[in-house]
Amino acid sequence: MEARSTIIANIKKLLQISGMKQKAIAERSGFSQQEFSNMMNGRKEIKAEYIPAIAKALGVTPNEIYGKAS
Repeated sequence: MEARSTIIANIKKLLQISGMKQKAIAERSGFSQQEFSNMMNGRKEIKAEYIPAIAKALGVTPNEIYGKAS
């Protein structure tokens, strides 16, 4: 559970840094706006296989989403 909340927090921080809207990241990573919102609010699991697409949409590495130095 703690790892999931860390990933969500990191994605939110990266979203803020990028200045992009959640909707844009959702679309770029292949999710509906509702699916992505559910992930960001802990209602839907963020599976490991989703991370590369989300990272690419944010213009970061998967390691940055996991909170590890790139």
